[in-house]
Amino acid sequence: MDNDAVAAEPREEKGWAARISRWQERAEEATARYQRLAETNPLYGLPLAFLARYTARQGVLLASAAAFRMFMWAVPFALLVAGILAGISAISSQEITNVAKSAGITGAASQEVVKTLAEAQRSWWVATLIGLVLFLWGTRTLTRNLILVNAHIWSAPAKMRQKDILMISLIFAGSWCGVLVGAVVIARLDVVPGGPLIAIACQTAGIATLWLLLTQRLPDRRRHWTDLLPGCLLFGFGLAVLHTVSRFYLPARVEHSSQLYGSLGLAAAMLAWLLVIGQLIVICAVVNSVCTEYRYRNSPQPEAPPPATPLL
Repeated sequence: MDNDAVAAEPREEKGWAARISRWQERAEEATARYQRLAETNPLYGLPLAFLARYTARQGVLLASAAAFRMFMWAVPFALLVAGILAGISAISSQEITNVAKSAGITGAASQEVVKTLAEAQRSWWVATLIGLVLFLWGTRTLTRNLILVNAHIWSAPAKMRQKDILMISLIFAGSWCGVLVGAVVIARLDVVPGGPLIAIACQTAGIATLWLLLTQRLPDRRRHWTDLLPGCLLFGFGLAVLHTVSRFYLPARVEHSSQLYGSLGLAAAMLAWLLVIGQLIVICAVVNSVCTEYRYRNSPQPEAPPPATPLL
């Protein structure tokens, strides 16, 4: 009896080894077929080109740097918004919190700021002044980070005039103000049947347009502004989905993290969320770069045209 059990164990191990070997062979055959298909039709090779470009440009490192700069920008921005709201007369702390949440600023940063301002209403102008100064500084540093990230992905010169950097900073700040205003309007669609889907569609179009106005001034090697459309549409859709998740799913999670870990838990949750946005920024830039390279590699006129001019 014992001998039969001992003899059965090698057969079982051999059976699993044979299955794993067959799976490996099938995977290798599928990989070989995909590579042959990519050689005959370069369109199928875009995913491999995307992964190669993302890895070669160190996408994880670029996304982490962008997430850190966005964190240094989001905190003074939340302080500025909360200070302005706290400075409005005859408004309670609960109303301030509701307005901040409807604007898309969830509990990660504004919750602590609003709590502090509610305890000391007289210091709202100090918070507004400090938030404004830090917001301008954070916007400038984040703009320079976006310039370096985009230039590194596109292998383009990163040197820009101070006038262009200032223009990009103004467009970035204005775009986020537009996003927040749109978020307040979009929140009213929750009572409409299919409201979340309509909100995602509207936000995708609006954010893609604003991101196009911004990215067309960043350094790249495109021929025309339409070369930026794939990444801009992807960025608009991704940010719209993230905003929808943040409105319906994150508030309870953030409140739970605040009760368990305090401010450190909020900061960790915010950094993780900003890291996702940083990855989205890098991925969209890589998508534009790879798609543009593929399009003009198969173009009948491969020579480089003069630099493209922005829409505005």
